[in-house]
Amino acid sequence: MRTARIPLVSAPRAARAALAIAAALAAPAARADTEWVADAHVSSGLDPDATAIARIHAGGMLLVPSARLAVEGHLSFSGFLRIDDAKGIEARSFSPLNLGVRLGFKDHFEGPYVALGAGFGFLSGKPRERKVEDPKTCATAADPNNCSFDIKQQFNTRLGLGWGFVTSSHITVGVRLDVTYFMFNVSDGEDQFDGAPNPRDVPRPQDTIAVLVGLEFLRWL
Repeated sequence: MRTARIPLVSAPRAARAALAIAAALAAPAARADTEWVADAHVSSGLDPDATAIARIHAGGMLLVPSARLAVEGHLSFSGFLRIDDAKGIEARSFSPLNLGVRLGFKDHFEGPYVALGAGFGFLSGKPRERKVEDPKTCATAADPNNCSFDIKQQFNTRLGLGWGFVTSSHITVGVRLDVTYFMFNVSDGEDQFDGAPNPRDVPRPQDTIAVLVGLEFLRWL
């Protein structure tokens, strides 16, 4: 009488098969623990020199729902308008990269949430200048009583506090208050316009802090 032979599977092959099965079972759970969210944010405010600032952010975030934590990435457009003719910033800025994190306390960022971030931008258009009332800075200007200088980039960090309202299963609308720190890069001598003070006489850093309020729209994808 013949005995039936049972084919044996080698240990390495069995281990690989077990890992493949485990990975296939874990993949849906891993995908379910992250969500993509589209985000748009419009805000405006003032700095201490009475510069009016308007900002538009557009981008998205990768959300971990179980932790109510998200990593953000945005494009940003900013406009600076000098209200006081004696001082302030006048320029337009495009920021190709703004990164941040956001922490909520309820699902879909309902109720309070906190956002932290930083970015940089290129200033464009004319004028792109900062006007100051500082005798030391303006000593080498053509007109010390009408003193401004060219700026070419800005770096910013921000702290935002918001309150979200869930309007549907896929949309949250938030009201935000942002405190934003801007730091500006002063153009070199060859890039400065006629009559500007010597760039070496301009104190560094050239910075300001602005308080912005705005609305934010989140769309779960």
